[in-house]
Amino acid sequence: MGRIKWIVSATLLAVLILGGCGPKPTAEPTPLPTPTSMPVPTVPLATGADEPGYCQAEPLPDLPSSGLPITIADDDWSTGASADDAILTIIEYSDFQCPACASTTYYIDAIVKTTPGIRLIFRHLPLESLHDKAFLAAEAAEAAGAQGKFWEMHTLLFDHAIEGYIALQNGQETTEWIALSPEEATAEFARFAQELGLDVERFSSDLEKGTYREKVDADFEAFSTLELSYATPTIIVGINDVYFQPNLSSYDELVHFLAVAKMMQGDLTFFDVPPEMTVTEAQTYQATLKTTQGDIVLEISGALAPVHVNSFIFLAQQQWYDDSEFFYVMDDFVALTGDPSNTSYGYPGYYCDGEKQSAFSEAGTVGALPNGQFFITLGADAADLAGQFTQIGRVVEGMDVLDKLARVMPRDPSAPKPDVLQSIQIIEK
Repeated sequence: MGRIKWIVSATLLAVLILGGCGPKPTAEPTPLPTPTSMPVPTVPLATGADEPGYCQAEPLPDLPSSGLPITIADDDWSTGASADDAILTIIEYSDFQCPACASTTYYIDAIVKTTPGIRLIFRHLPLESLHDKAFLAAEAAEAAGAQGKFWEMHTLLFDHAIEGYIALQNGQETTEWIALSPEEATAEFARFAQELGLDVERFSSDLEKGTYREKVDADFEAFSTLELSYATPTIIVGINDVYFQPNLSSYDELVHFLAVAKMMQGDLTFFDVPPEMTVTEAQTYQATLKTTQGDIVLEISGALAPVHVNSFIFLAQQQWYDDSEFFYVMDDFVALTGDPSNTSYGYPGYYCDGEKQSAFSEAGTVGALPNGQFFITLGADAADLAGQFTQIGRVVEGMDVLDKLARVMPRDPSAPKPDVLQSIQIIEK
């Protein structure tokens, strides 16, 4: 699925390579500029592309029919989608003192918080041979969990670990718990418990008595039955109750697995073959996009790129675009939509290529991606897309609606709720 596992080259999705040990970035997501009023432009239609277009089926990947011997227990720590609503389950075996785990958690948490349908199960894998306070930190999380604050303690432990590792990476001393003695770290964890409003006396007693050591041991023993390498973090993915360790190049690909899971479970229409060619270069269409901010009217021209226009018209008429979020919207660049899985990785079962053009420098240009998604340019920065994508039309009404769309980036928990493309009405002119 290499051809469809990308969006727009400039979307800058958060990516963390597996096995990396770098700490969480200190910078918050760059705030997007305040939207400015955009008048309805007079966008010239491009001349037809010289490169011929084509569409090709892109089958779903073969996933394991049997997997790892994993059972989700009632006392597993779970967040995100409920067991009934989860389409994909992530099991994260992790170590609070592991720098790569701290980095990984930042990105996985963002994915879970911003992507419906993902359930996260956290399990302990403290590697004491590498991290002298790993078991103690795991017990602290369990002791907090016994008082209803597991995830809050989980966040505090990792946040402070990150701060400590950043300081060490910069050659600075740190007083964070990762650099303390076990006795000093125990006192620091009690301070965390007080910050969270816990019964500190009970919390400290649980740590002193090792009340939850058995629970942490149980997670460690469960991992040993999987016959996997002892490495943290270890990420396991579950689809249709089959659990396996995917070969991922980045954590953002977890979201790709969600799109695949949705299609495999029938939650997203999937076409085994590309549509028959019915559009000619002489045909033009009016496409009215019904959105949560109002209507946007497009002129779609077969003369621009008949193959891509044919695909767009087919998908719109099949209602494939209905309820797709505008999941990437940046001022002076583009508004991107057309993925009903709302993961940014959904696709209709085929991709289309060729017919690339250079006419993206003006606001209001409609461009198509190979994976069925489409975008509308919002300004001059879209000129960077020249020669990479295919123009299929232009906006004739509704640039003020584009101005109102929430400015969002995928997997950014601080972003507002995306606006939605509710439906598309097609009329042949």
